[in-house]
Amino acid sequence: MVDAIGGTEIDVPAPMHDTDSGADFPTPGTQLVRGEQALAFARDRKSFTAGDIDRTTNQGSLILSTLRKLRAGPTGPAETMRLVSIVARHVRMDGIDLAQLFRLGKYALSIDPANIKNVTIPVGSGSGTNLSVAPQAQALFQDFADDAVLQNH
Repeated sequence: MVDAIGGTEIDVPAPMHDTDSGADFPTPGTQLVRGEQALAFARDRKSFTAGDIDRTTNQGSLILSTLRKLRAGPTGPAETMRLVSIVARHVRMDGIDLAQLFRLGKYALSIDPANIKNVTIPVGSGSGTNLSVAPQAQALFQDFADDAVLQNH
């Protein structure tokens, strides 16, 4: 899908080298990536001390940068339908018809990515599936609970 929109810009936070994910970004900073590179960026967890936590942050960053790119281009009904057809070719959509996908795409393009915070839930000790939620997470959830908007994070 990234190839179909002409690539997307990502912000590489640090040098990334991981043969398992295919990530090979020797230089940090903003970079235009194609599909395979975007996928490698989103999969890499071995280049970072926090592993899966940093990978999750990078995945959110990739989604937001792609939304920025999509909003910068044409956003009328014809372009939304083109994007919906790209998604339909690449994503399994059990229970979602094209009309619903069109409405969802139209709604997604109406959201300003500047108003979205990419926050990863902090975790405490443990490993694998036995991670505990860090004390900071409670404050995050309390901030979010009243109106679904993060004011303090």
